[in-house]
Amino acid sequence: MAIKLTWINNCVGEDNQWIFLLLVFYALLLSLYTLVLDTLHFYYFPTCMSCDSLSFLFRHQRYLMYLSCILGVTLTSLAGSQVLQQTINILSNRSTVESIIHAHKPMHERPTVMTRSAYDSFRDVCGPGRVLWWFNPFRRHTGKPNVYYYQQTV
Repeated sequence: MAIKLTWINNCVGEDNQWIFLLLVFYALLLSLYTLVLDTLHFYYFPTCMSCDSLSFLFRHQRYLMYLSCILGVTLTSLAGSQVLQQTINILSNRSTVESIIHAHKPMHERPTVMTRSAYDSFRDVCGPGRVLWWFNPFRRHTGKPNVYYYQQTV
């Protein structure tokens, strides 16, 4: 099962879940980096005394930094929630659609899922190899072989 996400223009399914996880993980890192730089700008870096106070950038710098903070907090919350949701789905060996379908059911009515180690679950999604290699978005990821079922006619 796959769920259609229009902002990546593709369905997140079994073969491309690892690249979606990398997308939201790196978006989370970038937004956290933005928030660190904004915090350093407001509280650590001294203000420029020799700058031209009539220039556009100097007059509107504080407002641009406020906008950067608002966008950083928004992207951090969105990307962080996606990273958390995808990690929970990988660890529970369910797709997003299955999680949505079974979310309102009581625990005793949900289907049982075979338990595996976290490493095995992430290895199924991110591919074989070392753990640090999973963070490389430029590597080739070999998907699982396609299984075709042919109808036997006699």
